[in-house]
Amino acid sequence: MRFWTLGSVRGAALRLHWTVPLGAWALGGFGVSPWFWLGYVVVVASHEFGHAVLAWRGGHRVVSVDITGFGGACRYELADDRQADRGNIAWGGVLAQGLVASIALLWMLPELPLEHPAALQLWRSLVTVNLALAVFNLLPVAPLDGAEAWPWLADQIRGARKLAFQRQFTLLDGVAPAIEPPMDIPERLTRRRRELAKPSRRRPR
Repeated sequence: MRFWTLGSVRGAALRLHWTVPLGAWALGGFGVSPWFWLGYVVVVASHEFGHAVLAWRGGHRVVSVDITGFGGACRYELADDRQADRGNIAWGGVLAQGLVASIALLWMLPELPLEHPAALQLWRSLVTVNLALAVFNLLPVAPLDGAEAWPWLADQIRGARKLAFQRQFTLLDGVAPAIEPPMDIPERLTRRRRELAKPSRRRPR
């Protein structure tokens, strides 16, 4: 596969594949849409750098960020045997795409309806195609991100519920001794009954 290395970020090579113009041209409707092409590259790059950022945060080594005509790839090496981190890293791509779409919406919504050709092309790439690719990537089918992202999220939810139950029981264990009635209450009641049962020694007036 023919890649052009554009530079590096934190030791990770940023590489562009020769199919990028072909893929951008096809998704752009086989027409001349330079602003759509630019937006498409931004979407793919943000997706892959989203993976890279979470990989770096987890202490893993990112080898390269590759942009191709029909997607991309973030190649990284786990720092140790933490396979569960793959699910966390898988979410980075669509989260980054969501950020790009949000910025584009805030930027262009006040100008709707869009009339300038450049604005329309950017809207298609940064919003329409961007969100469509994000949904497609979350399908739970390998090698898409959803195959690892959804099981990881389910594990996180189960772990959070288990922790919440454990904290609840711990709290009850700490509160129970404070609200438990003293053990000598029955003895006090018995003593009081005996006192009330004794005949009164008060002299009649």
